[in-house]
Amino acid sequence: MSGFPAESLSPSITQKLILTGCQLPWEDMTIVDSLPNLEVLKLRNDAFQGSTWATNEGEFCRLKFLSLDHMMLEHWMSESRHFPSLERLVIRWCFFLVEIPRDFG
Repeated sequence: MSGFPAESLSPSITQKLILTGCQLPWEDMTIVDSLPNLEVLKLRNDAFQGSTWATNEGEFCRLKFLSLDHMMLEHWMSESRHFPSLERLVIRWCFFLVEIPRDFG
C-alpha cells in the first residue's frame, strides 16, 4: 500500500474522512470503502491520482455525502446503487471529468 495512514483509522468509529493531496492510487480506495460507518467522504486536491475511478456494488453502503474537489479524475465508472445511501454529491473544479455517471443525474 502506498503510504496510506491506515493505522490512524479506526474502522468501527470513522464516520467522516477528508483526504487532501495524498496522491494515492485509486486502488487504495478499497481501504476507504471498507470503513463500515463512513458517512462523509471529501476528496480534495488530488487525494487520489489516476484517470479512472471504478466503484463496485457493496462499497460505500452508508455514505451520505461525497465531495470531489480539485481532482484530476477523467472517468468515474460507477452507478448510483454503489452508493445506496448517498444524499448529496458535490463536484467542484474537476475540469478533466468527462461525465458524471448517468445514474447520478
